[in-house]
Amino acid sequence: HMAPPDIPPPSQWKIALAAGLAATLVSFLLFQQPLLSFACFLTTTIVAARDPIDEKSILVDGEDDVAGPLARLIGRATLQSIEGSTPKVRAITRAAVTGNAEIDSLRGRIRELERENTSLSLWVERRRYVDEHVGRFKLDQLKASARKEGLTVGGTKVQVMMRLAEAGCLEDLD
Repeated sequence: HMAPPDIPPPSQWKIALAAGLAATLVSFLLFQQPLLSFACFLTTTIVAARDPIDEKSILVDGEDDVAGPLARLIGRATLQSIEGSTPKVRAITRAAVTGNAEIDSLRGRIRELERENTSLSLWVERRRYVDEHVGRFKLDQLKASARKEGLTVGGTKVQVMMRLAEAGCLEDLD
């Protein structure tokens, strides 16, 4: 089988925008302040977009600046999350678009199963009647009734009685 084509890594700006969007979402969910969320977006996007090689420490004591790498890490994680959820989103969208058709199909299937259930319940009811009354009839008597109704006469006494019951003629023999 063929190897998947190499997918180029996301651009610096794509990572920066993803980090900014993630920071915006989190800040809005926490504080529900649109202006603060916008400021988080701008700050995180700018920090994540800086070139890692040219990054200078913005801290007063000269320690290494972790804001840029952290923002880029968040951006990459956000992009991976989006790419991983894309098939699920497509499936949900397809279900939402074809939902009514799917529901109508399932309703039709339910009606079909209800008819089948009714038919089987009727068969069970007939079979119980035949099993309870099989001793009351002679095979010759049942075959004569089946011939008279134009039904198949071959088979066991129970089979002939079931054919007569299905045709609605068994009650006439009582």
